[in-house]
Amino acid sequence: MSKMAEYLIEAKTVKGKIKSSTDASIYIKMVGQSASISTEWTLLDNWFRDDFEEGRWDTFKIKTKEIGLPKAIGLKIEKKYSSDGWFCERVIVKSKELNKTVEFLVLDWLLTELWVVAGEETLPQKETCPFIKDVRTREVERNRVTYQWIPRPCPGELGWSLPRFCNETMEQIPFMFESSDNQVFSFEGTRSLIKKDIFKEYLSGKIGFGTELNDYDDYMELFNGTNIPVDKPKFYSKWQEDEEFGRSILNGTNPITVQKISQIPDGVMIKAEQLDGLLDDDINFEQALERNRIYVSDHRQKVRGLPRNIRTKSRAQMHGATPIAMLYVTNKGAFTPILIQLEEDDPDYVFTPNDSAEDWQLAKMYFKSADIAVHQWISHFLYTHAVMEPFAVGLFRNISSRHPIYKLMKPHLRTVAAINTIARKDLLPPTSISNQCIGMNAVGTAMNAFESLRYDNLNLPNFLEDNGTN
Repeated sequence: MSKMAEYLIEAKTVKGKIKSSTDASIYIKMVGQSASISTEWTLLDNWFRDDFEEGRWDTFKIKTKEIGLPKAIGLKIEKKYSSDGWFCERVIVKSKELNKTVEFLVLDWLLTELWVVAGEETLPQKETCPFIKDVRTREVERNRVTYQWIPRPCPGELGWSLPRFCNETMEQIPFMFESSDNQVFSFEGTRSLIKKDIFKEYLSGKIGFGTELNDYDDYMELFNGTNIPVDKPKFYSKWQEDEEFGRSILNGTNPITVQKISQIPDGVMIKAEQLDGLLDDDINFEQALERNRIYVSDHRQKVRGLPRNIRTKSRAQMHGATPIAMLYVTNKGAFTPILIQLEEDDPDYVFTPNDSAEDWQLAKMYFKSADIAVHQWISHFLYTHAVMEPFAVGLFRNISSRHPIYKLMKPHLRTVAAINTIARKDLLPPTSISNQCIGMNAVGTAMNAFESLRYDNLNLPNFLEDNGTN
């Protein structure tokens, strides 16, 4: 007959998600250090206590086969609701016989059965224990069922000519990919309040009592009650100034579009001598080029020929320029615009500070409108969100939690699919609020940029060096 021993099991449920708790039955099985001996499945339960609640530690005393300190544990869930699971943070096992403890970092959802190994992560080729090798193999097999790719789309379908993504709706997305409750509540709450304010303004406008947006305070009052900051930014009083325009290009939302140039780019309808008077008195344009003081932010290739969005109600097509801005580093170190061209092959759409104040200001505003579209759909959605989802899905499908790369990347990639799933539903459709505010079509702009994207473009130091902005 096997020798029996007492063990103290401490289990913590993840904090931050209400659904991480469970009322189901949780069982544990422990495997000894040599992996040649194991316990039976043992129920973890305290009488008259609601175990496994969000953010809480639970302690269980069990008596089972003596195996020493366990090398691995299995967790099993039974009698659960169809969508129920337990999000376990960690399990600590103490052998009363040896007076020693071992910790198992779980950080995973228990939906059926889950195995966790103690100790540091290991590369698969360095794993020596056959049992642990089998645990890793079965884990990856399970994950390839849980984390599915979207089937390869056909032309015109969602995802065509874009990075592949998780094949689930927000209601079906794997639990591991979900954001924390605070993130979800904040996002959904803010969106609901904004939708309510927009609807109220729409109804008020219909009967002649809509809010007049005459200044910044009128506009920001619409966001009262949300978590959007309503304080005036420090550049509020000087947004019309050229130096502030340059600062917002270099230090704003889209600095990766800035490139150093050594000659006037092809297609820019101006001669060097026409720019001489726009620089400091002691330098002409050719000298400024030689001294690395001329830069451009060129959006032409990114938006050329792309469809512009159409208003849902009026069916009017929105305008979006095909712009390039040229900027100069002054003797004082300011980064200021000296030329903005809004359309190609037409000198009437070339503007400089020598034009009227109104024309120059409008040129800067049209450029920034296109810059916002490039930032939103390329720099933000494509380069930040969409290109990371294949890595996120691939990590959880193919790499065991025992792998060092998994431990390193999991915190960064876990919620990528969730936020992207929301974006595909709420941001990308042509009738979305974003597409009704931004002239450039979301999917068309991202698809066009993805065609020319190369892996080296994601290496930021090299990218900046190639652009002359390192």
